[in-house]
Amino acid sequence: MTATARIIIRNHEGFTIGAYTYPLGRIGNPTTVEAMAYLQAIIFGEKKMGFRDLVVEGDALTVIKKLKSDSVDRS
Repeated sequence: MTATARIIIRNHEGFTIGAYTYPLGRIGNPTTVEAMAYLQAIIFGEKKMGFRDLVVEGDALTVIKKLKSDSVDRS
């Protein structure tokens, strides 16, 4: 089983202005897959599309809480 990140960039009106598919490979942990997908979304938005201000949405509550936390997480 392999994971693939599908990233869609929308503007403030909800119109799609960019899309990207990134193969993540064989990863056994779904939380790791979600975290890697968020990372690829940020890289795509900043480096390939040239945006400096991004809002990333997702449904993996564990990953979202870790990203929003100010504490250092060594996991």
